[in-house]
Amino acid sequence: MTLAGVNCLVTGAGGFLGQRIVRLLLEEEEPLAEIRLLDKAFSSEALGRIGSNYMGILMEYPHTIC
Repeated sequence: MTLAGVNCLVTGAGGFLGQRIVRLLLEEEEPLAEIRLLDKAFSSEALGRIGSNYMGILMEYPHTIC
């Protein structure tokens, strides 16, 4: 299955598993159309792990999503 041209939203992107999922998506052979990251807060350490290759939209949501 290819993810080429797909828009992707990673919830919990600042957490341990979320960061790993983002890295895997960035390593896809065919690029996704867009990767959006959503979390309550992103530490500078977490942003550094994601890397400077990320050119998408970073969203922080300060409230619980139900």
